[in-house]
Amino acid sequence: KNKQSKRLLAMVMALTFALSGVISTPTVASAAAKKTVTVKTQKQLDAALKDKKVTSIVIKTSKNVTLKIKDGDYSKKSLTVASPKATINNYGDFKKISVNDGKSFTDRGEGNNIVVKDTNSLKLTTGKQSSDTKITISGKGGKISIVNNGSVDAINVKGKSTVTVGGNAKESPTITNNATGAKIVAAQDANVVLN
Repeated sequence: KNKQSKRLLAMVMALTFALSGVISTPTVASAAAKKTVTVKTQKQLDAALKDKKVTSIVIKTSKNVTLKIKDGDYSKKSLTVASPKATINNYGDFKKISVNDGKSFTDRGEGNNIVVKDTNSLKLTTGKQSSDTKITISGKGGKISIVNNGSVDAINVKGKSTVTVGGNAKESPTITNNATGAKIVAAQDANVVLN
């Protein structure tokens, strides 16, 4: 009887160990799945910004919405805008910002790297509070209007787009063209490099 109970106990322990491994696996998977979050509303956006597990936020909606990102250090998060009718007002500092499609994006953060992939029309404004901003235009065929009222260090044009740069900034940005066929209109003082 002792041998049978020991075998039974060993089987129960092995089964418990096996089941605990199976049960814990989905928990790990769901935590990994939560790293990228797609949001449509202000409430969803606020929740994603607060959640420390979220490393990538995608704003994706076809509705005409205005969303605000509060001032904060989001340097461990990347932000992607994929909403053709959306107006985004950003006060935060992100690891990276990609504007794939949008109507208007205003940045008032510090040290943001903004990559514009929009192939339509986009108004990109840097507010007076913004500083050390770098902008890369990589989309083709877009009409990108940059209103530089803050401190844009560099604008790098890598896609064949029409880029207009204006605004009331005190410092002149450096505009570098690396795209054949791109059209650049500088309506403010700027250092222009044509490659």
